[in-house]
Amino acid sequence: VCGTAPAVYFAHNATTAGGTITTSPFLSLDGTLVGFIESTGSSSILHVLLWAGGLGGTVALPTTIAPANQVTSVSKCQNTPCLASLTYDSAHGTTLSSPFYDYQATTDTLWVGNDNGQLFEITGVLYGTAAVAPGWPVQVAASGVKMSGPILDFNSGNIFVGGSDGKLYSVKSSTLATTSIAVGSG
Repeated sequence: VCGTAPAVYFAHNATTAGGTITTSPFLSLDGTLVGFIESTGSSSILHVLLWAGGLGGTVALPTTIAPANQVTSVSKCQNTPCLASLTYDSAHGTTLSSPFYDYQATTDTLWVGNDNGQLFEITGVLYGTAAVAPGWPVQVAASGVKMSGPILDFNSGNIFVGGSDGKLYSVKSSTLATTSIAVGSG
């Protein structure tokens, strides 16, 4: 209705380790699931939230997700809101790399970098049990390099990701071969 202020439909406290969410989320195609990365600075956690509207939470005071609704797979959710989580890196944070979810494939896969020069492939993200794919992570840059959000080129099968060292990296998804080119000063 014109002239009315927007209202909060849902607000959930969806962190499990007291970290922050500094990158962009992604959605399931039907909008019922929201995925995002929580970073503590010393760990990175993929979360997928099955949200519930109308529970009375506010931005200042979000509803807390009950421990019984914090699971390892969205398929195990019995009630909403429900939070499925995977700690994919227990040694480094993720502060710059928004996840890239592959909506075109039936593999339920995403890619995300971390703050230590690594790129991860995670499968079973929205509809299975999330896990780091075999052979991953790939060390694409030197230790300590913060990775940007990756992008999959569907034609070549290359995953492109930038580094805080001023380089653009390419990882061939089929062989995990890595190349780079300097594009900035870092």
